[in-house]
Amino acid sequence: MTVAFFHGLESPHPSDKTIALHKIFDSVYDPSMDYTNPNLFNEVLEGVKKNNCELLIGSSMGGWFAYCISTLTGIPTLLFNPAVQGRSIEPTVKRGSTKALHTIVFGKSDDVISPAKSQSWFKSNGVGEFHYNFESHGHRIPIGIFTKWIKSLNGSMSEDTIPSFEIWKMLTEMNEMEIPSGKWIDMDMSKIDKDGIDLIWKMYSETYAKAGLDFSADDANELKTKYKATYLKDVDHDHQPDAFIIYKETPYGNKISLLGTNDKKEAKRDLIHKLIELVNTKGWFIEASMKMEEILSSSGAPVVKNEKAINDIVGKHKKPEMEKNGYYTRFLSKVGKRITKRIYGILK
Repeated sequence: MTVAFFHGLESPHPSDKTIALHKIFDSVYDPSMDYTNPNLFNEVLEGVKKNNCELLIGSSMGGWFAYCISTLTGIPTLLFNPAVQGRSIEPTVKRGSTKALHTIVFGKSDDVISPAKSQSWFKSNGVGEFHYNFESHGHRIPIGIFTKWIKSLNGSMSEDTIPSFEIWKMLTEMNEMEIPSGKWIDMDMSKIDKDGIDLIWKMYSETYAKAGLDFSADDANELKTKYKATYLKDVDHDHQPDAFIIYKETPYGNKISLLGTNDKKEAKRDLIHKLIELVNTKGWFIEASMKMEEILSSSGAPVVKNEKAINDIVGKHKKPEMEKNGYYTRFLSKVGKRITKRIYGILK
């Protein structure tokens, strides 16, 4: 892997940090940074492109340069106390609108670049996804902390190059079930670790028990092996999922099989909005009953009325009996009773 490293305003070059980088990565582009040079930004941008850098690492003013270059190239970053605000000089830079994943390490004791003000700046002006981390150091980065983070990222990345934000995001999000906030993330169930599956199981079991619904899985392991993928969303910015929508592929499209939340109001609202969006998309459908069926019916979601398709989806062993307007009853094997259901969505 080839990385770029941009040192801080008054930092030496070379340094113990550049030595560590050369030991860990295959190739390192580490130019000497004269921030008073008005052509510096264009020069290092060209260097990043020429060297096919796959990760941009920057400290302080170098973190500002790394971030700006990322917005032009989409290359992910590792930023230590980035000087996105509070700079003592204003070097010439350019910024774009290309998204990337930014792993940011702040020093809790930094009295030069305020971590709180930097977070606020990213919230108002940032482009991409931001993962904030805090260590006990000040503005200067101890070599131990620097080495810890570059080794951590190097160990979590594929040996192959990372050509896009989406691939980097997918690889990073799997670590300890951390997901970006404020957006639905589509994830492969087989790649979610035990803690992540346990968290989804907790939401699922509590949601379905509270609603008096039938369980289609007996434990977290069955949940993981029975279903292919899930949408997850974090609504409270702790990078842990607060809502999920599990689905599986069928000849008729993606069947939404299970869904639930951790009972947070915003998570419930976002779940309903996402569900309605999906069932109005070709190749997505859900077999709904009780409260969920009422919500979808009142939303005007499309109804599947093709009896052959309904029988194929439900399965003859569940003994579906057709009623009017797409409603039918079927047998619930785990609880030994019949329930009225309806399929909403647009079959492929």
